[in-house]
Order: sequence, then C-alpha cells, then structure tokens
Amino acid sequence: MLTENQTSLDVEEVPCPDAVPHTCHRITERLCGCVIQHLHRQCAKILAGSWSSAENVVIEKLRHCGLSNYLFLGSLKDDVPVVPDEPRRVLLRVYGEVLRSNTDSIVMDAISFALLAEKRIGPGLHGIFRGGRIEEYVQSRPLTCTELPLPSVFTTVARHLARIHSLNMPFCKQPTFIFKMIERHLSQLTGVNSPPRRPTPDLDTASTLAAQAQQDADTTDGADDCLDGWTEVSFTEAQEMTSSLLLVEEFGWIKSQIKRIPENLLPVVFCHNDFQENNLLLLNNPEEDGTYDLLPIDFEYAGYNYRTKPTPVKKTRKSFGKPI
Repeated sequence: MLTENQTSLDVEEVPCPDAVPHTCHRITERLCGCVIQHLHRQCAKILAGSWSSAENVVIEKLRHCGLSNYLFLGSLKDDVPVVPDEPRRVLLRVYGEVLRSNTDSIVMDAISFALLAEKRIGPGLHGIFRGGRIEEYVQSRPLTCTELPLPSVFTTVARHLARIHSLNMPFCKQPTFIFKMIERHLSQLTGVNSPPRRPTPDLDTASTLAAQAQQDADTTDGADDCLDGWTEVSFTEAQEMTSSLLLVEEFGWIKSQIKRIPENLLPVVFCHNDFQENNLLLLNNPEEDGTYDLLPIDFEYAGYNYRTKPTPVKKTRKSFGKPI
C-alpha cells in the first residue's frame, strides 16, 4: 500500500501491463505510460552513464506479446554521446501475468537467461529488475515459417538444438517441468483449481483515479474504442474447448505412450521447449550471404525434457503449410 507522500516511481517493481483489463485505448495508454516511467528509472539505476537522465532516453513499446512478456525498446537520443561498452539501444522485457503468477518460473527464467547470455547462446544481459530485465538489443528479424524447412536453415537449427541439448544447467534433471505446467493449466480449465486472476495494479493513486475518470468519461460519451480483454465468457469458451477436444484424455494418452518408450530412445536433456520460428532471430541477409545466421531467444519455458527428433515437426509443417 502506498503512503500519501509516495508516488508510483517509489515502487521498485515495474507494473504488470496485464494488471488491468484492456478496456479502452486511452486507459491502456495511461497504464503504458506508467510502465515507461518505471522503465526510465530502471535504466538510470542499472545502465547509469548516459542513461541516468530520462531526457537522454526514448522508450517505446514494440509490440504486445500475449501473456508472457511485453517488449519495449530503449534508445539514447542521437545527440547523446556514449562511452565505450555503453549500449545505445537496449531491449526492455516486462513480464506479463503468466510469469508473474509463478515465482518459480521467474527465478528459473532469470537464471537460465543469465547463464545462456554468458555462453553467448542467447542475447546479452544488462540487468535484472523486479518485473523484468534489460537485454542486449539485437538488430534482426524473426525467422518465417516458410524459411524453417529450408535445408540450410534446418541444418543451422539442428546445430543450435545440439548445443542447447548438451548444456548442463542447475535445474531439476527430471522431465517434469512441462508436465507440471500442462497439469496446472488443465486443472484450472476443468475447474479442479481456481482460474488465474489479474494481479492488483501497482500504480499510484493519481494514475488510478485518472484511469477511472477516463473510463467513466468514455462510458458517458459512448466511446467505441474498447479492446477485448480476458473475460469470463472467453474463459468459459476455453473450458468448453478443453472438454470438446478431449485435452485431458489426450494428455493422459501422451504420458502413457512416453512410459512405453525405452529410456535409451528418449534421453532427458535441457530443452528450449518453444523452439519455433518466432523465437529464432535472423541476424543477416541470406540473399546476400547465402547463409542463415540465427540466434535463439525466449527461454522462459526452457527446462529438462525428453529429447525427440525434429524431423516430424518439419514434415508436419510441410503437410499443413502453417505453424504448429
């Protein structure tokens, strides 16, 4: 609880952009502005130097990344000089409600990212703060689904997978991480456990009152610029889909099939667990270089799991012509 003399910037944790349902563009913009203010403070504390003054720094939201993360680009203005080893651009990652609802996932993600950054397997790490981190900005673009089956790309991807699978990471070596996550989601969707709730927004009183006033004004004016949020209806639809698609039964079948496979054919290794085209950055222009220089990112679901061959994934993508 904030005291009367405190402001939102006195709170160390960067607010979660998911804390309040996105009911209106203008309210969302106010909340985003509050997040950016906190990010200015974190840049000043962690990066120091030219980043110490908010007047030198421009922070903009890149894109909405669902429930896992929100990404912001921090840049020094062109007329601001930099000292050696000082970044001119950084990527600011703010955790969404999925990660914040599971403290263990945040800890594992932070440790994993730091270790992988040291090994140069992923982007570099500039610093960690409550609610997110500051990463190296990598000039690149995500790989596309149509590029993934190309032989030169698939060979490069296989090399990255081999290196990731050979890592010895300080986590539980039993392949339970993904199974526990699926069980947690299924228990919420089937009503065994309560569904996730949005955390209370960590905003100052002035921002909260302004957002409420704006919402009241929009309601009075009949504004129609509202956005869809996570509603009880959409959760009900997800529950119905879980039942109609027999997801609980399918999950049980998968576990039973894995138990039938000999251990030597299904070794347990450190896995990315979300190794798809959007999490592979293309660092060069293949039309000019003739090669694909890739960098894997987003290891928030990484952990020990069963190693399988990627060939079926490639064939499935070719058969359906779309991501899976």
